[in-house]
Amino acid sequence: MSSAPSLRTGLPSARPYCMERGDPPTQRSARMSPRSCLVLGLLAGLAGLSLRLALPVTPVDQDFRDVIAFYRSLGPGQAH
Repeated sequence: MSSAPSLRTGLPSARPYCMERGDPPTQRSARMSPRSCLVLGLLAGLAGLSLRLALPVTPVDQDFRDVIAFYRSLGPGQAH
């Protein structure tokens, strides 16, 4: 890291590691390997599945069905 003080604060500047090496920031930070994407997708799916199994789902009651039936009977564009 650069230890040159910043002109604004007098504190050392905090630059990303890729800028210290002279690489453009997009060259190092915008890439993700296919394996990382697959792992991230699997983790997101497992998290969703575990939430679905852990949290109770409220069944649809008759009042909700009545409201939906009412709005269907109005037709398109008349609900407002």
